[in-house]
Amino acid sequence: MIDLLSKYSALVVVSVGIFFLTGILYLTIKLRRNKHEIIRNISNSAPVAFKEKSLFSMESNMSWIVGSALSYIWFIYPILRIFYRISSLEISKWNCKIKASYGRYSLVFLVTIYLGNIAWLAFCIFVFCRILNANA
Repeated sequence: MIDLLSKYSALVVVSVGIFFLTGILYLTIKLRRNKHEIIRNISNSAPVAFKEKSLFSMESNMSWIVGSALSYIWFIYPILRIFYRISSLEISKWNCKIKASYGRYSLVFLVTIYLGNIAWLAFCIFVFCRILNANA
């Protein structure tokens, strides 16, 4: 059973990962002219406790699209809530402003980031299954 789950999770990582990378590439090409404006809007609308780190993640990340999606990434959300003590209301407002910054590409952005979340979750399942298989 674990072997089957491992194979399915590997398949999901590869197939969903291709769509994720395609979405990132598409948004990067389409929004290259507005890149600095979008980065400025997102970092200015970030919660005060995370403003500086938000700007840093977008400027230092290979893909500024992924850096701008920190509040949408499933494993980052608890970090924002617990370690930075940002309320869920502030994160929700920030998410709305991020969507507004992307304008007509916001749906592509959201789908791409959720595909990335699914690929990351499948990768974690794959690693967990491999660890269980090695110990069995």
